[in-house]
Amino acid sequence: MPDTARQPDPAEQLRERIRDELAHAGLQPVPIAVSLGKARDFLTDFLNGRKKKLDADFLGELAQRLGYASTDHFKRGQREGAENPAAADLAALKEANVVRLGSATPYTPMTAPVVPPMRDVTRRIPVVGDVEAGVWRETVARDAHDIDDYLALDVQGYEQADLKAYRVSGPSMNRVYVQGRFVVVAHPAQAGLRSGDHVVIERWRGSMTEVTLKEFVQEQDGRIALWPRSDHPDFQEPFHLKAQDEADQDGLTIIGVVVADYGRRDRPTIAYNPAGR
Repeated sequence: MPDTARQPDPAEQLRERIRDELAHAGLQPVPIAVSLGKARDFLTDFLNGRKKKLDADFLGELAQRLGYASTDHFKRGQREGAENPAAADLAALKEANVVRLGSATPYTPMTAPVVPPMRDVTRRIPVVGDVEAGVWRETVARDAHDIDDYLALDVQGYEQADLKAYRVSGPSMNRVYVQGRFVVVAHPAQAGLRSGDHVVIERWRGSMTEVTLKEFVQEQDGRIALWPRSDHPDFQEPFHLKAQDEADQDGLTIIGVVVADYGRRDRPTIAYNPAGR
């Protein structure tokens, strides 16, 4: 008697696998697609069923970005125990007509960065103040009409986010950001929050606001640590966020997640004179 049970759709199985893995890693489809050199909606269209297939190369890169040795390990959910981590077995997905033919070779990481095409910069990101990469720094929030400095900078994957910029001051993050560099931040509700993110933290002292910049780390015991990343001896220890049921901690709030950084160079004021005069 023939088996009339409905066979699972390979494309939908792949969609579910990708959705689950992105959710587990705390990633969104638009930024991950852009980071892998594709258009913003490349992965979203597949997950929503508007695109029927994925490129084999893209799927291999996505698998490795999500911590799998190959596409075959990714579809099986096998992170460990691979005998040949370099081999990306695409046969099953190609046979199911889910992955387009075009690359029968194993995926290998790129040895040179992809240079995106030049395009006009359309975004003006307001510089809302300085952030102390060290001790807390008093600051007064600037209203829109008080802002006199902007960064002409596009941040791929965050085109719809409300972005702000801060100028870094102090040495506690100098392994990452030298003093005077700008960090561009998005609100955690728009960017998400992951262990290893660099964050701007705010607290209230009376009527004044203080802000600082640190690395957000979730420790094995579940506590949240805010770490400096510095070669300065005064900045080698973290401070910890208190649990919600602990005593008040001056309204400590993460107000920004760093999604880009930018530096300007002050050029010499005297023009070059080829005659040496």
